[in-house]
Amino acid sequence: MCIRDRYQRRVHGIIICKISMASKNTAFAAKVLTLLFFFGTLCDIASAWSATPHMIMYAIAKKDFKQTTKDKMDKYFGYMKEKDANYHNWYELVCWPDDLKGSELGVLDGWHFYNQAFYDGIKPEDATIIINKEYNVVNSVVQTLELFKKPDNGVMFHKSFMLRYFIHMVGDMHQPLHVTSRVSQQHKDGDKGGNLFFIKHNAKNLHALWDRMMEKSPLVKRPLDQTGINAIESWADTIRKQFTREKLANDLKVKDPWVMAQKMHEIAISEAYGGIKENTEPSKDYLAFRFETCKKLIALAGYRLADFLNEHLQSSLNTLSLIHI
Repeated sequence: MCIRDRYQRRVHGIIICKISMASKNTAFAAKVLTLLFFFGTLCDIASAWSATPHMIMYAIAKKDFKQTTKDKMDKYFGYMKEKDANYHNWYELVCWPDDLKGSELGVLDGWHFYNQAFYDGIKPEDATIIINKEYNVVNSVVQTLELFKKPDNGVMFHKSFMLRYFIHMVGDMHQPLHVTSRVSQQHKDGDKGGNLFFIKHNAKNLHALWDRMMEKSPLVKRPLDQTGINAIESWADTIRKQFTREKLANDLKVKDPWVMAQKMHEIAISEAYGGIKENTEPSKDYLAFRFETCKKLIALAGYRLADFLNEHLQSSLNTLSLIHI
């Protein structure tokens, strides 16, 4: 494990410890939040257009939220609202984890991916990739679901903080190159989910190409105005009509996040890395077919997000007095 990885895991542990402590000390919680939101807003929010697929996913999920789920989410949003100066709605909050990552703080980067290995022309024993089965996006989703089951009393800070990450993590978990790393003779420690798989395209590398839906996702700048919100919701409606719950019924039977990630890993091998070679231009067929896959996976992520939150935020609203920190 490199020094940077050891450092990130150590600081990650410190932050999680501080989050736990913060729920018992609102003054201390304010300091932790100020630190995190300061780093999260260092990047240029207005130009973070690549976050659009995450917002589309959320728009798909929102249509299936129960009223009790909406009430819970508004309650958690309100708990930290004074620290959300640059985030005016849930669409924008969905992007916060990437904004934090873009600030180069790097502490919670592991919550965005799970580097399951795709061994391509190399034996596993000759590879140097480190597969962390604890500090990854899938385990973080599982742990957050367990947190949501707990009563609000005493863990409001935890839930408010983690809900922002959870929505984003569910999206990341359905981007095949967030749960796969190609291991080859050239990259024995993995290609970082296609980030080192360079192509002749505006996207520069395979990961960016998939993050941006083959460069076909709409350009929506933040802070969102009504035109931007309309564009996101229009895309969500179109994708929902094309990939209905009925059409994805078999996929939606899968409830285990680990199985979901394995399915995404298989798609990465067959569709993301399949049909393209490094340092070449993606074919028109590759771009067209994979664009359809991207839309399907965004729909699937949205439906699963709604199902997760409807199930795990079901407990009745209590009368906890909110302390705005």
